[in-house]
Amino acid sequence: QGVALRVTGAALAYGDTELVRDVNLSAAPGELLALLGPSGSGKTSLLRAIAGFLPLTAGEIRFDGECMNERPVEERQLGMVFQEHRLFPALTVYRNLEVCLTGTVTARVTAAEAAARIAELLPALGLTGLEARFPAELSGGQQRRVALARALLVRPRLLLLDEPFTGLDAGLRRDLVDLVREAQRARRLTTVFVTHEEEDAARIADSTARFYDAGGVQSLRQERTQSF
Repeated sequence: QGVALRVTGAALAYGDTELVRDVNLSAAPGELLALLGPSGSGKTSLLRAIAGFLPLTAGEIRFDGECMNERPVEERQLGMVFQEHRLFPALTVYRNLEVCLTGTVTARVTAAEAAARIAELLPALGLTGLEARFPAELSGGQQRRVALARALLVRPRLLLLDEPFTGLDAGLRRDLVDLVREAQRARRLTTVFVTHEEEDAARIADSTARFYDAGGVQSLRQERTQSF
Protein backbone atom coordinates (compact mmCIF):
# COMPACT_ATOMS: atom_id res chain seq x y z
CA GLN A 1 0.00 0.00 0.00
CA GLY A 2 2.94 2.34 0.57
CA VAL A 3 3.46 5.24 2.96
CA ALA A 4 2.39 8.77 2.01
CA LEU A 5 3.83 10.41 5.13
CA ARG A 6 6.57 9.17 7.44
CA VAL A 7 8.10 11.08 10.34
CA THR A 8 11.14 9.40 11.91
CA GLY A 9 12.99 10.37 15.09
CA ALA A 10 11.75 13.94 14.86
CA ALA A 11 12.50 16.57 17.49
CA LEU A 12 11.56 20.25 17.74
CA ALA A 13 12.93 23.01 19.96
CA TYR A 14 12.42 26.71 20.58
CA GLY A 15 15.84 28.08 21.40
CA ASP A 16 17.28 25.89 24.14
CA THR A 17 13.89 24.46 25.10
CA GLU A 18 13.14 21.05 23.63
CA LEU A 19 9.44 20.80 22.80
CA VAL A 20 8.98 17.34 21.29
CA ARG A 21 11.34 14.43 20.81
CA ASP A 22 11.40 10.94 19.35
CA VAL A 23 8.37 11.45 17.10
CA ASN A 24 7.72 8.46 14.85
CA LEU A 25 4.51 8.25 12.85
CA SER A 26 3.24 7.31 9.42
CA ALA A 27 0.16 7.63 7.25
CA ALA A 28 -0.75 5.42 4.30
CA PRO A 29 -2.18 6.91 1.09
CA GLY A 30 -5.72 8.09 1.80
CA GLU A 31 -5.39 7.73 5.57
CA LEU A 32 -6.59 10.34 8.06
CA LEU A 33 -4.18 10.65 10.98
CA ALA A 34 -5.23 12.62 14.09
CA LEU A 35 -2.63 14.28 16.33
CA LEU A 36 -4.35 14.28 19.71
CA GLY A 37 -3.20 16.06 22.83
CA PRO A 38 -3.81 18.97 25.21
CA SER A 39 -3.05 22.59 24.40
CA GLY A 40 0.67 23.28 24.48
CA SER A 41 1.68 19.68 23.83
CA GLY A 42 3.32 20.43 20.49
CA LYS A 43 0.60 19.30 18.06
CA THR A 44 0.56 22.47 15.98
CA SER A 45 4.35 22.77 16.08
CA LEU A 46 4.66 19.27 14.64
CA LEU A 47 2.08 20.08 11.96
CA ARG A 48 4.02 23.21 11.03
CA ALA A 49 7.20 21.17 10.79
CA ILE A 50 5.45 18.76 8.39
CA ALA A 51 4.35 21.80 6.37
CA GLY A 52 7.86 23.25 6.34
CA PHE A 53 7.26 26.32 8.50
CA LEU A 54 9.44 25.03 11.36
CA PRO A 55 12.79 23.19 11.00
CA LEU A 56 13.42 19.93 12.81
CA THR A 57 16.29 19.81 15.27
CA ALA A 58 16.57 16.07 14.62
CA GLY A 59 14.93 13.43 12.50
CA GLU A 60 13.32 13.30 9.09
CA ILE A 61 10.04 13.94 7.30
CA ARG A 62 9.27 12.07 4.07
CA PHE A 63 6.40 12.36 1.59
CA ASP A 64 6.05 9.29 -0.62
CA GLY A 65 9.60 8.30 0.33
CA GLU A 66 11.06 11.69 -0.58
CA CYS A 67 12.87 13.63 2.17
CA MET A 68 11.24 17.01 2.77
CA ASN A 69 13.61 18.43 5.39
CA GLU A 70 15.14 20.99 3.03
CA ARG A 71 12.09 21.58 0.85
CA PRO A 72 10.42 25.00 1.25
CA VAL A 73 6.70 25.20 2.00
CA GLU A 74 5.72 26.17 -1.54
CA GLU A 75 7.31 23.02 -2.98
CA ARG A 76 5.53 20.54 -0.67
CA GLN A 77 2.16 20.63 -2.49
CA LEU A 78 0.06 21.01 0.63
CA GLY A 79 -3.45 22.13 1.46
CA MET A 80 -3.76 23.72 4.90
CA VAL A 81 -6.66 24.83 7.08
CA PHE A 82 -5.71 26.86 10.16
CA GLN A 83 -7.61 27.73 13.34
CA GLU A 84 -7.74 31.27 11.96
CA HIS A 85 -9.27 30.54 8.55
CA ARG A 86 -7.46 33.56 7.03
CA LEU A 87 -9.96 34.52 4.37
CA PHE A 88 -9.33 37.77 2.50
CA PRO A 89 -11.97 40.13 3.94
CA ALA A 90 -12.14 42.38 0.85
CA LEU A 91 -12.70 39.46 -1.56
CA THR A 92 -15.90 37.55 -2.25
CA VAL A 93 -16.13 33.83 -1.61
CA TYR A 94 -15.52 33.17 -5.30
CA ARG A 95 -12.44 35.40 -5.41
CA ASN A 96 -11.13 33.88 -2.16
CA LEU A 97 -11.24 30.52 -3.92
CA GLU A 98 -9.99 31.70 -7.29
CA VAL A 99 -6.98 33.57 -5.97
CA CYS A 100 -5.46 30.44 -4.40
CA LEU A 101 -5.31 28.91 -7.90
CA THR A 102 -4.47 31.87 -10.13
CA GLY A 103 -3.13 34.64 -7.93
CA THR A 104 0.18 33.28 -6.61
CA VAL A 105 3.68 33.09 -8.01
CA THR A 106 3.54 29.28 -8.04
CA ALA A 107 0.02 29.04 -9.53
CA ARG A 108 -0.17 27.03 -12.73
CA VAL A 109 -3.94 27.00 -13.22
CA THR A 110 -5.79 29.02 -15.86
CA ALA A 111 -8.89 31.04 -14.99
CA ALA A 112 -11.03 28.55 -16.93
CA GLU A 113 -9.61 25.57 -15.04
CA ALA A 114 -10.06 27.43 -11.74
CA ALA A 115 -13.71 28.13 -12.60
CA ALA A 116 -14.28 24.45 -13.39
CA ARG A 117 -12.72 23.30 -10.11
CA ILE A 118 -14.72 25.83 -8.09
CA ALA A 119 -17.99 24.88 -9.79
CA GLU A 120 -17.35 21.23 -8.95
CA LEU A 121 -16.47 21.87 -5.31
CA LEU A 122 -19.10 24.43 -4.26
CA PRO A 123 -22.04 21.99 -4.04
CA ALA A 124 -19.93 19.31 -2.35
CA LEU A 125 -19.16 21.71 0.51
CA GLY A 126 -22.58 23.36 0.70
CA LEU A 127 -21.36 26.71 -0.65
CA THR A 128 -23.62 27.07 -3.69
CA GLY A 129 -25.26 30.51 -3.70
CA LEU A 130 -22.63 32.09 -1.46
CA GLU A 131 -20.15 32.97 -4.21
CA ALA A 132 -20.83 36.73 -4.15
CA ARG A 133 -20.78 37.12 -0.36
CA PHE A 134 -17.88 38.55 1.59
CA PRO A 135 -16.41 36.71 4.61
CA ALA A 136 -18.09 39.08 7.08
CA GLU A 137 -21.46 38.05 5.62
CA LEU A 138 -20.85 34.35 6.36
CA SER A 139 -21.48 32.34 9.50
CA GLY A 140 -18.54 30.75 11.31
CA GLY A 141 -19.36 27.35 9.82
CA GLN A 142 -19.58 28.79 6.30
CA GLN A 143 -16.21 30.49 6.72
CA ARG A 144 -14.66 27.14 7.74
CA ARG A 145 -16.17 25.54 4.61
CA VAL A 146 -14.58 28.21 2.41
CA ALA A 147 -11.22 27.63 4.10
CA LEU A 148 -11.56 23.89 3.48
CA ALA A 149 -12.54 24.53 -0.15
CA ARG A 150 -9.38 26.60 -0.67
CA ALA A 151 -7.24 23.79 0.68
CA LEU A 152 -8.93 21.17 -1.52
CA LEU A 153 -8.89 23.26 -4.70
CA VAL A 154 -5.11 23.04 -5.04
CA ARG A 155 -5.39 19.22 -5.17
CA PRO A 156 -2.69 18.71 -2.55
CA ARG A 157 -0.61 15.62 -1.96
CA LEU A 158 -1.24 16.12 1.78
CA LEU A 159 -4.01 17.96 3.66
CA LEU A 160 -3.12 19.53 7.02
CA LEU A 161 -5.87 20.63 9.43
CA ASP A 162 -4.92 22.65 12.52
CA GLU A 163 -7.93 22.49 14.90
CA PRO A 164 -10.22 23.94 12.21
CA PHE A 165 -13.39 23.51 14.30
CA THR A 166 -12.28 25.46 17.39
CA GLY A 167 -14.95 27.76 18.79
CA LEU A 168 -17.91 26.08 17.07
CA ASP A 169 -20.82 24.60 19.00
CA ALA A 170 -20.89 20.82 19.33
CA GLY A 171 -23.56 20.18 16.68
CA LEU A 172 -21.95 22.33 14.03
CA ARG A 173 -18.53 20.88 14.84
CA ARG A 174 -19.83 17.34 14.32
CA ASP A 175 -21.38 18.36 10.99
CA LEU A 176 -18.08 19.83 9.80
CA VAL A 177 -16.09 16.84 11.04
CA ASP A 178 -18.36 14.59 8.96
CA LEU A 179 -18.01 16.93 5.96
CA VAL A 180 -14.23 16.82 6.17
CA ARG A 181 -14.30 13.04 6.40
CA GLU A 182 -16.59 12.74 3.40
CA ALA A 183 -14.47 15.11 1.29
CA GLN A 184 -11.24 13.42 2.37
CA ARG A 185 -12.48 9.91 1.60
CA ALA A 186 -13.97 10.91 -1.76
CA ARG A 187 -10.52 12.12 -2.84
CA ARG A 188 -8.48 9.49 -0.97
CA LEU A 189 -6.49 12.39 0.39
CA THR A 190 -3.86 11.71 3.03
CA THR A 191 -4.68 14.03 5.93
CA VAL A 192 -3.18 15.08 9.26
CA PHE A 193 -5.74 16.52 11.67
CA VAL A 194 -4.68 18.33 14.87
CA THR A 195 -7.25 18.26 17.68
CA HIS A 196 -7.62 18.17 21.46
CA GLU A 197 -11.13 16.70 21.18
CA GLU A 198 -11.28 12.94 21.80
CA GLU A 199 -14.73 12.76 20.21
CA ASP A 200 -13.55 14.39 16.97
CA ALA A 201 -10.56 12.08 16.72
CA ALA A 202 -12.69 8.99 17.34
CA ARG A 203 -15.26 10.13 14.77
CA ILE A 204 -12.87 10.96 11.95
CA ALA A 205 -9.49 9.24 12.28
CA ASP A 206 -8.08 6.05 10.78
CA SER A 207 -5.18 6.30 13.22
CA THR A 208 -4.37 8.50 16.18
CA ALA A 209 -1.00 9.70 17.45
CA ARG A 210 -1.30 10.66 21.13
CA PHE A 211 1.12 12.96 22.89
CA TYR A 212 2.51 11.81 26.22
CA ASP A 213 5.01 13.27 28.65
CA ALA A 214 8.48 11.75 28.56
CA GLY A 215 10.49 13.44 31.29
CA GLY A 216 9.05 16.87 30.62
CA VAL A 217 9.26 16.62 26.83
CA GLN A 218 6.38 15.48 24.64
CA SER A 219 6.57 12.32 22.51
CA LEU A 220 3.98 10.53 20.39
CA ARG A 221 2.49 7.07 20.42
CA GLN A 222 0.51 6.08 17.32
CA GLU A 223 -2.37 3.61 17.25
CA ARG A 224 -4.58 2.44 14.40
CA THR A 225 -8.23 3.03 15.28
CA GLN A 226 -10.08 1.64 12.29
CA SER A 227 -9.57 0.36 8.77
CA PHE A 228 -9.77 2.85 5.93
